[in-house]
Amino acid sequence: MDYENLKKHKKSWITGGLILLIAIVSLFAWNNYNAHRLNGSYKGTITFLFWKEKVDMKFSRDKTFTSTTTLEDGRKSKERGTYEISGDKLTLNFKGKDSLYGKLEDNRKKITFTSGDEKAENLLLKGVTLKKDD
Repeated sequence: MDYENLKKHKKSWITGGLILLIAIVSLFAWNNYNAHRLNGSYKGTITFLFWKEKVDMKFSRDKTFTSTTTLEDGRKSKERGTYEISGDKLTLNFKGKDSLYGKLEDNRKKITFTSGDEKAENLLLKGVTLKKDD
């Protein structure tokens, strides 16, 4: 291509460049949006001596979660709250209660709880891993 041909199609090149720039910025914005959100269900089991309970946590993109715990005898308890993600660190803030902290692993397919505020129920979750239910 010579200079005259480039000059002739200047508006097309500028328009194409702007469209490409908008597409790149949109892609980075979408990735940043998803980097701070979870979506889907994670399941696991808490075992303490001879006692077991199943945990099912459902996360939504609006940064809320629902935790359903099922005891061996079939009784269920449900709690709700909000969550925050910073890198691979996850913080669960239960409504009206303390917080629980965890680590996201395997490209967000697993959550391993590392610590919790000083409540016995949160401390039982220390070391428990929940796996994404695909």
